[in-house]
Amino acid sequence: MATAQRTHDLIKCNNLYPTLTSRFNAGFEAHNGLLVKFDNMDERSYRIKKNVQARFYSPANPTAGNTLQYAITSMKYLGVEVLPATAEITLLSANSEFTSYPLYTAGNEYLYTIIGGVPTANGVVTGIAPLSLGLGTNNFYKFLESIVNLHDIPVKVTRTPEEWWLSDGAVRINNFTLEQHYDSNFEFSMTQTVTNISTGVATATTFRYIFNGSTVQHYQNGVLKTISNSPATELPQYNQYFSFYSTAYSYTSITDINVCPIVYPFSASIASAEDACSTLTLSCDCNKITFGDNSLYINGLPGHDPEFFTSRKITLVRPNGTTYVWGTSDITPKDKLITPHYNSSNTFQYNLTSADEDGIYEVTLCTYPDWQADVYYNSYLQPIVLINGQTYKAVTSSTNINPSTDTSNTYWTLYSCDGNCDDTRYCAKERIVVLCVSILDCYKKLVKTAFCGIENNPCKDLCDNKDFMKAMKMRVTLDSLEFAVCGNDWTSAKKHIDILKSICCCG
Repeated sequence: MATAQRTHDLIKCNNLYPTLTSRFNAGFEAHNGLLVKFDNMDERSYRIKKNVQARFYSPANPTAGNTLQYAITSMKYLGVEVLPATAEITLLSANSEFTSYPLYTAGNEYLYTIIGGVPTANGVVTGIAPLSLGLGTNNFYKFLESIVNLHDIPVKVTRTPEEWWLSDGAVRINNFTLEQHYDSNFEFSMTQTVTNISTGVATATTFRYIFNGSTVQHYQNGVLKTISNSPATELPQYNQYFSFYSTAYSYTSITDINVCPIVYPFSASIASAEDACSTLTLSCDCNKITFGDNSLYINGLPGHDPEFFTSRKITLVRPNGTTYVWGTSDITPKDKLITPHYNSSNTFQYNLTSADEDGIYEVTLCTYPDWQADVYYNSYLQPIVLINGQTYKAVTSSTNINPSTDTSNTYWTLYSCDGNCDDTRYCAKERIVVLCVSILDCYKKLVKTAFCGIENNPCKDLCDNKDFMKAMKMRVTLDSLEFAVCGNDWTSAKKHIDILKSICCCG
């Protein structure tokens, strides 16, 4: 496949970037609809899908003494309204934003242009004030882009780049561009309100932008902008010759696959790969907690081959703050010796003892790959490696730079997990609530006693049945605890458990 000078992908899954060309792609028309397989696997197949572009004239800039408000009132993709509420942005005339841009001279792109008697390299702005497009032009497309991204709409929004249509005869960088799949449709409606700061008088103009395949329309106050009633600069334009390509994944197998076919890079996990739920389980007899190491040990990143992960540490924190540690031979201290993942069942068990109590049990897994001299570590990917019992984080990309001897910290810096270890790809944390040590027995006894009181005197007001009220307090707290745990609000969950223990201790 060809490489690209400028490429973008509309696929939200995995932020995949395509490999097809993005400019002067007339020779790639045949790729539209082409099925591409990686490793000849259906579950990693892609259907090449062409994108097309539309260009629209940017709305007006705020003028002196006025404020300008854009209010997007509707946004539809494939005919479905996706905007739950009006989105607004207000700009002040006092603001200003400048844009510098490459200097090009037709037919002379790679040479020099004489400016003020000085040879100036084309593509470089030298000695020239940057072009002021005004706050409106520069910020409108950003505002529109933020709304599109917020609602996960597969449409790309940019300011129009140079070299759009050769027939333009001029560079129109004060326009904005929409890009989408060639068979999609997208439209949005907007109200532009100009308000005089001193008088408060407001003037509103409505806009509607429609981009359905090759249909590109721009309405202003209900009037379609055409060559006959507006400047050519405001005429909406459509183009597919300068369009980008992206890959929309699809499948030829009988059963559709509903997961992203891209193999994700390594990430530590104690959760199930199927539903991302925690693997921590408590046995019915309340004797043991079981969980699994489901980390994605694949060769998804350089230096992250499965055999490089020779060290791992798993820490269980009990409700009273004490710990139990599983560790490979390099980990000290530890309570139980384990082997690296590649020769292990990767299933672990903690047996509760008479000293254990009800509460939140937290399990943290950390595993780092051994440093390899022949691997190029890209600092952008924020790799952390293990060498000589120390972990190091890359700060500058390198190959064959031993972290332990990089005393200047130019390429590597010592890494220690002082806070949330699970904020990197190398650590993961899961929690489970245990109530069966004493709290559930306490609740069962309260319910039994409360029921006996009802059975003995069914007509007695329940408010006078102290055992019933005590049991109801526990029931409400147990429900609230469940809501907190489902919402990952572990601070509240801890408070609920403390309340349950207090109720059980009440006389």
